[in-house]
Amino acid sequence: MGLSVGLGLAVPNLSQPGIFLAATQIQSQDEESEVHIAPQDDCLAKMGDWSEPEKWAWRQICARERIDFDQRYGKPKNVDDLANDQRRILSAQFLRQILEDPRFQPYTQTAAVDIAGAYLPTLQVGNASIGALSLVDCKIGGDLYIKSVTVLRSIIISGSKIGDVSLQRIQGGNINFNAPIMGDVQTQQLRITRLSFVGGAVQNACCANFAFQ
Repeated sequence: MGLSVGLGLAVPNLSQPGIFLAATQIQSQDEESEVHIAPQDDCLAKMGDWSEPEKWAWRQICARERIDFDQRYGKPKNVDDLANDQRRILSAQFLRQILEDPRFQPYTQTAAVDIAGAYLPTLQVGNASIGALSLVDCKIGGDLYIKSVTVLRSIIISGSKIGDVSLQRIQGGNINFNAPIMGDVQTQQLRITRLSFVGGAVQNACCANFAFQ
């Protein structure tokens, strides 16, 4: 039986290191049934009418490589500088398409979508299954909004700057925030293995209706 927690009040001091909400025992979802991996040529053939950074990002996904703009162009002095570099922009439409559209899900659910050093004007994902998504040293200009999503493995936000965060009706694996800078955090109806906040700065947080698996 999983650990169930109902929280109807603000979570204190989320900016302090090592604040976790987690199940006592966590079973890796990587041990589940074997997943069919689509051929790379088929993946490349699905490339859309996207910008150059987005086409490069899709090629990286097809090759099962990290989408590392810092390695491609060098690491900026400040994460805020990412917004001024057109070579690093991944649009909200692009991310929604590759994560929500059934034509692209066979590739994004089986390969890690691991993004570093990118600027995302906003990130809104709904009614989808996410395999493994990570944002490292990125900036989201607007808010992070995830609703009605199944996390097959994990969502990781590390060293990134974000607006407000809304997590609603999410089930499945782990969601980890590691040293982020972000605004208000709101959660509702989470049935996940682990939710963690480690370091960083959070303005306000309010959590309700947890059921850890």
